[in-house]
Amino acid sequence: MYKRILVPLDGSAFAEHALPAAIAIARLTNAALHIVRVHEPVSATYASRGRSDEVERRHELEYLHAVAARAIAAGTSAVVTTLVEGWPSSAIEREIARTGVDLVVITDRGRTGLATRCLGTVPDNLVRQAHVPVLIMRASERAVDFEHGVLFRNILIAIEDADADVGVAEAAAMLGSVAGARYTLFEAVRPAIAPVRAYAYAAAATKLDAGTTRARVSSTRDELAAIASRMRDRTRPNGIDIEIGIDTHPASSLLDAMADGRVDLVAMSNRACVPSRMTTRSAVEQVACSSALPMLICPASTPDDRPV
Repeated sequence: MYKRILVPLDGSAFAEHALPAAIAIARLTNAALHIVRVHEPVSATYASRGRSDEVERRHELEYLHAVAARAIAAGTSAVVTTLVEGWPSSAIEREIARTGVDLVVITDRGRTGLATRCLGTVPDNLVRQAHVPVLIMRASERAVDFEHGVLFRNILIAIEDADADVGVAEAAAMLGSVAGARYTLFEAVRPAIAPVRAYAYAAAATKLDAGTTRARVSSTRDELAAIASRMRDRTRPNGIDIEIGIDTHPASSLLDAMADGRVDLVAMSNRACVPSRMTTRSAVEQVACSSALPMLICPASTPDDRPV
């Protein structure tokens, strides 16, 4: 179970929308909450307008202390605040390594606001580089309610490679165990294309190989069943379903599966941060842009982590 949870803040109300979920998880697991803010040194031009670097630093520390007080009032047993310096993404990554946290909770964007791209620069960098799961909550203009954070009870786990994504299933199972979640293991299978005869007319319609496609689906189902078995051995899930989509565009198939109104979180590997040859956006970006669901992005398993 979680021991340390890190929440990066930038002083904006948007970023604070990560706190309710982090507080709820920390409260139920007795984890320590590490609240981090990155101090970016004030430029000489800005300082000449009356705001010195020292004053800015003092205001940032006061802000952290105020947020910590609210987190404790909401039921968190232990809160640690840290002001670090540097480029935000790099500074947060160093703090993740230094503190040895089990989970990072961050919003999809911060003080740049809702008019920016689907996933802000800092969360985008973190999900690509972090070696721990990153829970991305959705920023909004609603007031932040520290005492009533969401807990996840229906988690869709997107599997792309059964061996490499074992860690995704395990991370999702750990998060879901906080509230006794039900899980759906999902994988998209590309349909097999039947070989085209030599010298066939170039514009002929593509013919699908139904037999090979059925074999792929059957093999995928067996792999997902093995992952489900491992999850049952390690946690006590409220149920595990297996769903397989057949689509030449896996991200589209995943979005269709997410359209089920019961799903309240999607878990994915950070390998999905890399765009495919067919698209300019990665699967993570497509999900971030097309859905309002929170996302749990997990590092892919290394060969040493994978089942033998």
